[in-house]
Amino acid sequence: MKSKYSHVIMLLSAIAAFLPVLGVDYLLDSYVRMKERAQLQQVVDSVTERVRGTAQDAIGSLRTILATSPSLCTPTFIANVHRQMESSLYLKQVLVENADGVQYCDAFGKQVSYSPLSESLSIPGNAETMTIVKLGEMPTPVIKVTQNFGGQRKVSAFVPLIANPPDSLLRGLKPTAMVRLSLTNGTSVLSASDPAAFDNRGDTEFLSGQSIAGEIPVRAEAAVPFAMVRADYADLDASFTIVACLMSGAFLILSLQYVRRSKLPAFDLERAIEAG
Repeated sequence: MKSKYSHVIMLLSAIAAFLPVLGVDYLLDSYVRMKERAQLQQVVDSVTERVRGTAQDAIGSLRTILATSPSLCTPTFIANVHRQMESSLYLKQVLVENADGVQYCDAFGKQVSYSPLSESLSIPGNAETMTIVKLGEMPTPVIKVTQNFGGQRKVSAFVPLIANPPDSLLRGLKPTAMVRLSLTNGTSVLSASDPAAFDNRGDTEFLSGQSIAGEIPVRAEAAVPFAMVRADYADLDASFTIVACLMSGAFLILSLQYVRRSKLPAFDLERAIEAG
């Protein structure tokens, strides 16, 4: 009598043989999530590092100007401002005004046109405060770093939030990705691509990463729909599936040969019952 155990073993072998095929999608999905999240994180870390660098440049320039200027709006002060602007890659303007916004002087001897895009925030570990503003006709928002002087006047340095157009933030990312810069209080100040799909994602899976610019209260976020990213791995998915099928087929054939050659003891339930 042919062993009934052999049928069970054949069934288990068939199931085990095709587990690699069933696991291809799961393993590849995990790989895609890990790889693409790492890329997104690298992008936002790079963005916040540049934002932190420009903000620190403004803080350093402002302190140097005030340390070398006995008083404000004098020829010495203006000369120090010009000298600092020549040595800085990012400093665009320096302004002296009072708490009511009355302007006393600036780097170019003209009225400075700017409008705030956020409230003033403190910079942890620094005496200065910062505000995101629109400066003149500049296409991207500007960081306005301000320090009080003598309790009556405020001196501000203006540097761009990012040095390049917003679309440059998407460099190296998928066309469906989005990058957004916001303050740590939640105020959105700049975005590349439309973040609405990410904000209203519901059950749609997005891969995302975020980073904060050190002590500068600016956060960068990047996100991309998982389905769009996963589609780029279709060829790899097909290749892995074919390999898994070949491996499964080979394993199944070997298992069947093993079962046929093995001499498993027969088990007959009816005879066992009759024998008591």
